[in-house]
Amino acid sequence: MAIPTLTWSAFSYSRTTYLLLLNCVEMKIKRLLGLALPCAFGLVVSTCTNQANAAGLSNYGLIDTIPVPAGNPLQNFDVSFVDSATGTYYLSDRANSRVDIINTRTDTLIGSIGGFSGFPNGNKTIGGSNGVFVVNNSSQLFADNGDSAVKVVDLTSNTIVKSISTGGTKRADEGAYDSTDNIALVINGADSSPFGSLISTTSDTVTKTVTIPGATAGLEAPTWDSANDQFYLSVPELNGSSTDGGVAQIDPKTGAVVNVFSLPGCSPAGIAVNPTNQQLLLGCGTEGLIVNATNGHIIASLPEVGGADQVWYNPGDNHFYLGSAGSPSGPVLGIVDASTDMLLQTISTTPGAKAVSADSVNNRIFVALTPNSTVANCTNGCVGVYATVPEPSSILGTLAFGAIGAGYLLKGLNIGFVQPSAT
Repeated sequence: MAIPTLTWSAFSYSRTTYLLLLNCVEMKIKRLLGLALPCAFGLVVSTCTNQANAAGLSNYGLIDTIPVPAGNPLQNFDVSFVDSATGTYYLSDRANSRVDIINTRTDTLIGSIGGFSGFPNGNKTIGGSNGVFVVNNSSQLFADNGDSAVKVVDLTSNTIVKSISTGGTKRADEGAYDSTDNIALVINGADSSPFGSLISTTSDTVTKTVTIPGATAGLEAPTWDSANDQFYLSVPELNGSSTDGGVAQIDPKTGAVVNVFSLPGCSPAGIAVNPTNQQLLLGCGTEGLIVNATNGHIIASLPEVGGADQVWYNPGDNHFYLGSAGSPSGPVLGIVDASTDMLLQTISTTPGAKAVSADSVNNRIFVALTPNSTVANCTNGCVGVYATVPEPSSILGTLAFGAIGAGYLLKGLNIGFVQPSAT
């Protein structure tokens, strides 16, 4: 008699929850050798499911969508930022020459800030807005623009009050903020000689220009590590090798390049740091990579979530998130446990969905989605809201495990379990 198999996809469990259930059931089920009852197997599944929930291995799903303001379809945007202190989300909407603003506690649109370069003649190297992030205790937004300038936005009125030139010829791209020293690092990665600018957020002046030795194909995103007060910057190519990039460590107070860690096979773009264990998540061209921030050693590879232009660390749930528009299986939101470095789940998104950020208060994840007809309220583009959702009813698990198990109890419990793939 053929042995049936159980797969995680049959019940739509997240991969990690399924693995925990699988191991738990295989151990506990042997204690029921004298009980040929479906309900006995149901008790096992219920017990194991409770253990999975206690371990925080929740399933994630799309819970809401927020249409962007009226205008051009949301076909071209850069990155996003959530200010968890105020519950506000900012999206660099190049398609409409603006920054879109959303309330992350109510999932409602607040409005937008205009006055940016847009997408002139399809040339993003002079387009904007680009990088967005709050500074000075959430009183201002720095929004990088196509004229090699940072637009300073007063967040009490949502208006641009100042423009800080970085002195380049192409766009000011992504940036990061050191809240200890009140210094921002803004990157001009598209200039023929790429550079970064350290900007005092108290005087709104450039205090230092930083170049990275060996950077031969631009510069990408920076992040600030609050644990050691250092910036880390994605370098997509080192010394002319198109497949080998690295990470530069920069001292915000002096502008010194402290280290450049080589990462063979990785051309990083998105970057985020978990300051509690000094680990960086990088969005490489073909994979996600977790790296030790102190020495550049590779800790884990995540081949299922490549091509992430933006990644995010959420201290609220200790998870990394990746906007993996270039994933091998198609565009996905990747969810990674920052303690175990395990990929927990991937969720299909839309082509070009690369901007991801999260609110550390309610642990909701926000992903900019391009126009499509499959997601509600998204025909012109929208922001998808993702959060934990209940795992499928344990009744299904009870019936499935119970019905199959009862038929095989007298056969020595030769139930076949299928190990899931990583997605």
